[in-house]
Amino acid sequence: MTQITLLPQLGDRWSPRVFKAVQIGEQQMKTLIEAARWAPSSRNSQPWRFIYASKKDTENWGKLLDCLVDSNKAWARYASHLLLACVVKIDPATNRPRKHAWYDLGLAMANLTFQANSMGIFVRNMGGFEVEKAVVNFSIPETIEPVVMMALGYPDETIKKHPEFDVPLKENRKREELGKLIYTGSWEEMNW
Repeated sequence: MTQITLLPQLGDRWSPRVFKAVQIGEQQMKTLIEAARWAPSSRNSQPWRFIYASKKDTENWGKLLDCLVDSNKAWARYASHLLLACVVKIDPATNRPRKHAWYDLGLAMANLTFQANSMGIFVRNMGGFEVEKAVVNFSIPETIEPVVMMALGYPDETIKKHPEFDVPLKENRKREELGKLIYTGSWEEMNW
């Protein structure tokens, strides 16, 4: 089989749950959002919106932390920043649903993630949050949908598990075999 070479940021990316007590600077956060801003999107619609806070912004930090399920609150409270990523569901120009908005947001989050990794900052995406709390806490209108939250920071690789709870620093990063992800023909011919 031919050797496949990936960009280092792809193969080296992982999602920590244990962070150093070091804050990401505001200029660094703006750089991450700028990376997300340059992601491709359907008709260049850029349907993503972000709410983020550091611990210094106690009000918004508290509101973001409040949205997380308890199992994520336990460790995410040690991150430098929390971020809520949302999509604008309705195209204001046509008043129609943006069916690709979630895909576009995924591209923006990938840009943000790989920019972060290139700066030594790591990201953990979290689906474990309460959308309804996010809507209430930030007065999010019906045209916007909270999709994912992220914890950002510098991973603490000096410990194997967080001292307060049983959370491994690095998880097993298994991936499906390439042959299970690619096919030609019909779904019935897939070798699942």
